[in-house]
Amino acid sequence: QDHNVFQLLHDMEMNAWRLKEGEKTEGEEEGFCEDDGMEEGGMYVPKRGLIEGVAKCLSTTSGRVDNAYYMLTNRTPGTSITTSSFNCILGACAKLGLVDSAFATYEDFEAYGLKPDANTFSYLMECLAVDLNNNDNNDKDEMTFHIEAAEEVFSLIHGYGIGITHHILKHYVQIQCACGNLQAARSAIEDTIENGDDVCVDSIAIVSQGYASLGKFDEAESVAALAEKSRYGSIPLHLTKSIEKMKNEHSLR
Repeated sequence: QDHNVFQLLHDMEMNAWRLKEGEKTEGEEEGFCEDDGMEEGGMYVPKRGLIEGVAKCLSTTSGRVDNAYYMLTNRTPGTSITTSSFNCILGACAKLGLVDSAFATYEDFEAYGLKPDANTFSYLMECLAVDLNNNDNNDKDEMTFHIEAAEEVFSLIHGYGIGITHHILKHYVQIQCACGNLQAARSAIEDTIENGDDVCVDSIAIVSQGYASLGKFDEAESVAALAEKSRYGSIPLHLTKSIEKMKNEHSLR
C-alpha cells in the first residue's frame, strides 16, 4: 500500500513535469503541482496538500514510517528520492511526534543531494510541537530542548533564505507558548508581519488566549489587534468573544 502511495507521488511529479513542458492533453490540469520551482531531476514540486495526504497515510504507526523510509532509500522501483518524498516522511514523523526520526531524515537531505524547502522546516517544527504536547510540559529539560531545537530550525530557515510560512510560525508559537514564553511568541508574530510574511489567525489566537488565560487582558487584546496588520485586516469575531468570555470568567472568581 505504501509503495502505491509513493508511486502515485512519483507519477504525479513526473506528470507535472510533462504538463509544464506543454504536453497537456484536453481535460488535464496542473492543480497538484506548484506554480514555480523545480525539484531535483527536473520534476516539479507537488503542492503541500498532496504531500500532507501522503504523510497522513504513512503516520498510522512508527513502524510504517520506518518502512516507508526504507522503501525510499533502497530505491524501490516506482519511487524516487526527492525533497517532496522525504517531506512525506517528515510529515508522517510530525504527526506522531517522532523527533529523532524527523531530524535524522533531515540530516539525510545533504547525503542525497536534496535541498530542503519551507515544508521541510514546517514539518520539523510541527514534530517538535507535537512531541512537546505529548510529553510533560512541566519538565524543564524537555522545554529547554524543544525551545533550543525550535530556534535551531529558525536559524536553518534563515540560512536557506526561506520565508517564514504561516505553518512554520504556528508551530513555533505553539512551542513557545507551551513553555510559557508568550513574549517570544508575540515577538515572532510581530517580526513576521513586519517582514511581510504570512501570519495565520491561529498563531495570533494562541498567544492572545495565552495571555487571557493568565488574566493579562490588556496584552491579550494588544496581541489580538495584530490581526489588523495581517492579511485578515481585522480581529476575528471568535477571538474577541473568546477574550470577553475569559474576562467574564475571571471577574467571577
